[in-house]
Amino acid sequence: MPPGSTALALADPSPSPAAAPSAGASAPTPGSSAPPGAMVLLRTPQRTHRAVAGTVERGKAEPPDARDPFRIASDTTTTAALIMLLAQDGKLRLSDPVSKDGADVPNGANITVADLLRMRSGRYNHTDAPELAAALDADPGKAYTPREVLDITFRRPPNFAPDADHESRSSSGRT
Repeated sequence: MPPGSTALALADPSPSPAAAPSAGASAPTPGSSAPPGAMVLLRTPQRTHRAVAGTVERGKAEPPDARDPFRIASDTTTTAALIMLLAQDGKLRLSDPVSKDGADVPNGANITVADLLRMRSGRYNHTDAPELAAALDADPGKAYTPREVLDITFRRPPNFAPDADHESRSSSGRT
């Protein structure tokens, strides 16, 4: 693990072994900053699902396991970083309304890219939708399109006016 990376060791209490590496998995190119392997562990009331790809270390054949240390990261942070790069390159402005590229966003003319990044859009969070939780429990392998996720959000009224508050996640127990 690179110096300065944050790691957390997970103990996997389930007795079943990790799934075999995905047949379609490809190794990163030498010298790339991509991790050599990844593991996703999803537990639902019905079952535990595992997906494994790659190896724990470049040049080794050992697949990742839930007990291995891993770097804590966020896809939200990555998305925000990409948006900031687009702004730096002049491809968008943080003050742009989301309706500029998403005409169907309710109240999108009053929600800016910056509001989204600062979690101040006011839009309902799809992860709080009880029907999504039930659907994930029933079929954890179902892939959702961006449109399906947006539809869950857009069916609900906003939690607050744009830039009037901050989505703290306290309503669902997450922070």
